[in-house]
Amino acid sequence: MRTIPEFLVLIIALLQSATAHRAWHDRTRAPIFRDLANYLARTVERFARLHAHWRAGTLPKQRPSRARTNPRTAPKLRLPAGRAWLLPLVQPAAAAANSQLRALIDQPDFAEFLHAAPPAARLLRPILRMISPDPLPALIALPPRPPRIRPPRARIARPPREPAEDYTPSPRRLRQIIG
Repeated sequence: MRTIPEFLVLIIALLQSATAHRAWHDRTRAPIFRDLANYLARTVERFARLHAHWRAGTLPKQRPSRARTNPRTAPKLRLPAGRAWLLPLVQPAAAAANSQLRALIDQPDFAEFLHAAPPAARLLRPILRMISPDPLPALIALPPRPPRIRPPRARIARPPREPAEDYTPSPRRLRQIIG
């Protein structure tokens, strides 16, 4: 029987071959497809490494998140944003990958793996957002954020206005007031 990373490799290979075929025929989008293929390959490698650590029982402990002190110098990968942006570009392959990935997530051993290694869900979320118009499965979805409560704005205390003593309205204004 195949392992979880082997199934994921097959699903990602399907997406990579479909995007390579599309890039060959649509040269204007070739850079996006190249970046996507590199991203998918790195994601599979990271996922396989994480799964190997889980199988060996050597998962690193979860560290609390912290603010970065120095920003990255490498340019950030710029793929299109939005839900299911890849679906219309590589329609049959993306739909097949979506159903296969969701079937993989529904397996009980995969659920056990995700509970033991939450970073695996973080690796799969962007891929599912690329190929699926449906909401993320509950197993890998983030919990809803609590509403942000803003402190009330401080009002500036202003002294009350005093009417001008020598105010005389214009004839037009008088006609408006009197009617």
